[in-house]
Amino acid sequence: MIRGVNKQIIEVSETNSRYFERALLFVRPEFIAADHDRLCAEAKRYISAMGQPPSIVGRRQRKQFKKKRGQWVIRLAIPFGIGASLVGLILLLLNVL
Repeated sequence: MIRGVNKQIIEVSETNSRYFERALLFVRPEFIAADHDRLCAEAKRYISAMGQPPSIVGRRQRKQFKKKRGQWVIRLAIPFGIGASLVGLILLLLNVL
């Protein structure tokens, strides 16, 4: 359904999403004269491709980032620990000789 005085807004009331009840899309001025059916089909295609809301995606990404960050700490700590041990061993050997 197109609403507004200048027919510049498309309201999609059937989003087929459990997260979103309806959506409002603002038509660009150069496409105001486009076919009504074409605009509605494009609006529905766009809405169906949106997926999950950003807040849910953000939580999952933060959780995965924390998990990956912990893995990188371990991956970096081992070589640095070995390197520090080798430097200490070399300095110990130089002092003994």
